[in-house]
Amino acid sequence: MKTITVYVADIIQPVDNIKIFKLISKNYDNLPRFSPGSNIFLKINLDGCVNYKAYSLINDPWDTGAYEIAVLRRDDSHGGSSFMHNLIQAGSVLETTYPRNNFPINKLARKHILIAGGIGVTPFITYVRYLVRYQLDFEMHYAFKLMSNTLFHNQFIDIIKNYYYYCSNDGKRMMVEDILKDQPLGAHVYVCGPKSLIEKVISVAEYLNWPRAHLHYELFDSGQNGNHFAFELKNSNIAGSVPKDVTLLEALENLGVDIPYGCRSGACGLCATRVISGDIEHRDCYLSDDEKKEGNIILPCVSRGHDKITLDL
Repeated sequence: MKTITVYVADIIQPVDNIKIFKLISKNYDNLPRFSPGSNIFLKINLDGCVNYKAYSLINDPWDTGAYEIAVLRRDDSHGGSSFMHNLIQAGSVLETTYPRNNFPINKLARKHILIAGGIGVTPFITYVRYLVRYQLDFEMHYAFKLMSNTLFHNQFIDIIKNYYYYCSNDGKRMMVEDILKDQPLGAHVYVCGPKSLIEKVISVAEYLNWPRAHLHYELFDSGQNGNHFAFELKNSNIAGSVPKDVTLLEALENLGVDIPYGCRSGACGLCATRVISGDIEHRDCYLSDDEKKEGNIILPCVSRGHDKITLDL
């Protein structure tokens, strides 16, 4: 995979559990341009295994002198979160992929409804910059737990006319049906955050007869922190195991198995792989309920096996 060498020019910590990293080209050149909603994958070496961790770009898309990402610290992390918060300092050198966008703004939409949960707010930071700059019709709904650990809330209040927030610690909860009903024809909804929020938005939108093409989502679920399981590749005579803090996709990559992928978060379906035998713990938002029940397709970027699975590879 082609990467760019960058170094960490600055680190700031706007709230207790989030750090913002500013990445600069090692040669001080401008970095590749990106569109609102884009992310990058940082190449991280954990215990001798190469992992790719996805982070949304949050800086101005028109400024390519640097990339900025926000990383949430997870107390139970043994992966990217712990690595970035505990080991990366100003001056550290990293490898990043070129930006890619699996969550773009639909420029034909008459109105844009943005729904964010927790750290899922990050792709919407570039959305807001774009929508405000071009004076497009949009509203934003942001659900979070604690006001003190909330990213960009104050900035949103200042620059977004139709901004609504829901702090669960204060007893305010997001009512998805109230948000989606009575929206104008041609509106599009975008949701990013926990899987439960995405599934709720999709369910309500389907109940209200929203066109599926008007629903867009990005999932923040790495597929890590699950059970340890084994796998076998039927056609390649390769066998291995997946530790609890590594995804199946990462385990395959570390064995030199080339798997196509797009989002690495269970939304695009590009890495879908046939399963010959074994039970699957589905964590994706791509397969239908019927496809999950059939149990013969896995998205290795997030979904996991129980005990052992055999893949058609």
